[in-house]
Amino acid sequence: MKSIERRIVCTSILLVGLSLFFLGAAAITAMYLSATNIVKGNMEEIVKVSSDRAMWELQAYSNIAAGLGGVYKLSDPEVSTEEKQEILREWADRYDLERCNLIDANGNGIDGNTYSDREYYQMAMQGKAKISEPLVSKVTGKLTIIVAAPLYDGTEVVGCVYVVPHEDFLNSIVSDINVSENSAAYIIDKNGTIIADPDMDVVKNGEPDSYKQDPGYDSVLAMREKMKNGENGFENYKYKGVDQLAAYYPIGSTDGWSLAIYAPQSDFMNDANTAITTTVIITVIALIVSVILSLRLGKVIGKPVKLCAERIDLLAGGDLTSPVPEVRAKDETGVLAEATTTMLFKLDNIIKDIGRVLGEISRGNLAVNDTENEGFYSGDFSKILAFMNDIVTKLNGIIENINNAADQVSVGADQVSSAAQNLSQGTTEQASSVQQLAATIHEIS
Repeated sequence: MKSIERRIVCTSILLVGLSLFFLGAAAITAMYLSATNIVKGNMEEIVKVSSDRAMWELQAYSNIAAGLGGVYKLSDPEVSTEEKQEILREWADRYDLERCNLIDANGNGIDGNTYSDREYYQMAMQGKAKISEPLVSKVTGKLTIIVAAPLYDGTEVVGCVYVVPHEDFLNSIVSDINVSENSAAYIIDKNGTIIADPDMDVVKNGEPDSYKQDPGYDSVLAMREKMKNGENGFENYKYKGVDQLAAYYPIGSTDGWSLAIYAPQSDFMNDANTAITTTVIITVIALIVSVILSLRLGKVIGKPVKLCAERIDLLAGGDLTSPVPEVRAKDETGVLAEATTTMLFKLDNIIKDIGRVLGEISRGNLAVNDTENEGFYSGDFSKILAFMNDIVTKLNGIIENINNAADQVSVGADQVSSAAQNLSQGTTEQASSVQQLAATIHEIS
């Protein structure tokens, strides 16, 4: 049989343990999801703002190129080459450009190079502005971004002008993006090629083979496919053995460019992990405290109940003399112990009182006072007192009837004795008469 102490302890521990487990799990889940959602929202907002910044900076260079294409002296064949070159130098200095260039309708540049094979030149001759992907400059041999625009003579396209931002223009944009200690950003073109990265070698030479051999690189390629499709979103993947968070957003006014920001998850989750660890520690401490309190509660409640149960079990076996356990508690266990003491006291005194009454009756004392201790006979015990009173009353009645019968027998005996005496006297007189008769007969004889 499982004791009540063990049941109290097990039930309390189970109840508190499950409550703490579900509460801790809910708190940890809530903190993790909250931290993740905050990081997601922040990164999505930052990547959008950074994408807009890149778009507006590129648009600013497009506007500079368009403005340069509208300078009438550049399309005037009467203006000397030196003057045109001076105009180009002035614009480069004014807008802090690497350089500017002018290409005629045949694809020949004012710098002496031929550009008819360049896509940006072909687009400009069709009246469209064009921002090129990074390419090797024919002038400097460096990786360069060309922002080209049509050169107009009135409303007619007569050539192409382009402006060249500084070589690290795009790289400076992504380098300025900082969402955490170890975060980074990059820009890809419509083909998925990285055209801006804090590491210029990646832009010039592509990603090292060691990057591509990592098992997590497939997740990176999958995200870049979405970027190439012009999608925006948030990804969580493992790369180089580290859980990474990434957000991406297309850059407007470009030919399929897209910006991505990524950072190790640990950069954002340290505080959340600390909070989660603290929650776990608090939960464990609370569980330990609850176990200690449950054991104490089980002992405080279970032990007195057990002792009282054992004492009542002895009472059921007829033991009225063993002491009652002492319980000093002021709660129900104290009431139970006190009630057990009271019950034993009353039963003991009732049995002693019954013995007293029966003892007096056995000694012939039918005048015994059976109500002398009637205070012990409370509640249903009063029936015992009533039955004893009834027994004494009926015994007295029986004895009284016996006494009455004895008196009647005594009176009858007296009457029989008197009749016997009269008969004896008559017999004596008769014997005397017979003697006289016998004497007379004798005399007559």
